[in-house]
Amino acid sequence: MNDKTHGTVIDSGERDPKMRTRALRSSDKVNPAERVDKAKQFAAKVAHLDEGSLLETLKHKYKIVRKILDGAFGFTYKVQHVTTKNEYALKTEPMTDEESMKRFKTLKTELVLYQAMDKIINPIKRQHFCQLVDFGCTSAFKFMVITLLGENLYTITRIYLNRAFTPSTALRVSIQMLRALMDLHGLGYVHRFLKPHTFAVGLGSNLRIIHMCDFSLAWQFKEEGESSVRPPRSRVKMMGAIRYTSRNSHHSRELSRRDDLESWLYLSMEFFYLNILPWRGDQIPSERTSQEGAFLHWRVPEHVQTYLGTVQGHHALPEKDEIRGNAGLSLPHAVPAGR
Repeated sequence: MNDKTHGTVIDSGERDPKMRTRALRSSDKVNPAERVDKAKQFAAKVAHLDEGSLLETLKHKYKIVRKILDGAFGFTYKVQHVTTKNEYALKTEPMTDEESMKRFKTLKTELVLYQAMDKIINPIKRQHFCQLVDFGCTSAFKFMVITLLGENLYTITRIYLNRAFTPSTALRVSIQMLRALMDLHGLGYVHRFLKPHTFAVGLGSNLRIIHMCDFSLAWQFKEEGESSVRPPRSRVKMMGAIRYTSRNSHHSRELSRRDDLESWLYLSMEFFYLNILPWRGDQIPSERTSQEGAFLHWRVPEHVQTYLGTVQGHHALPEKDEIRGNAGLSLPHAVPAGR
């Protein structure tokens, strides 16, 4: 599929060279939706696996059971180990050096992060993450095998229940999400893509444990063993789930731990009161941030506001117990007016 370009038609008699240069640059821009469609079509050609097919690595062989998810640049499958019959999740991503596809390549970031998680000695600090089982590549695609999870929290609340959790369940889920987030920050990474889809329940004995997943936009803000963090870039593209992303993201600022925690607050509020967030996804940044500010001021308890004020910038973070105490225990009291 050929990319369509959108630009300004310039009359041949145009005399202003600056205007002509701006128009030529504009004509080179590609519709983001078309770029995503092109990436998906490319992934479908080289990284798609049929049910019942086999994938063999150096030490293991897996049978494709079914497709779980269509990603932006790859697929997630439920697979079964041919020998042990254990079931796992397999993520694929096309092998390509094409410049236009570079922004969609995220599997390497996730793999490096899962390898860092495997080094965590304390089992309590890694219980909210999947375990890396296997990884490798073929001539056409790269892949990664990780622990299989149950349903994500969006599916549970929006499809199965069609309502918020009970207060006790919402509190338990919110605190577990916060613990997962703090453990991720402890590894030197920020998530930057928090939404109900990025948290899922476990299976079997881990059914009541909330797991964090989808680290496609994760960013390492601190090198391993270093105490100082990377300086923020002056301007970055907006990223994250629009409904839950922080105010900084709407102003193209570098996202830090503070922004993950703000997104966590929005998520947690909706697990207590479904659709409590007053803003829409299509609002311009100034309208959205003003609504977020009013929401945080009038609808959130003072303890939670204190927590948000404490979590400032890259350097000044409160102790974990202080965050859990001020934020987690106050969430049930964040009752909106009229409820």
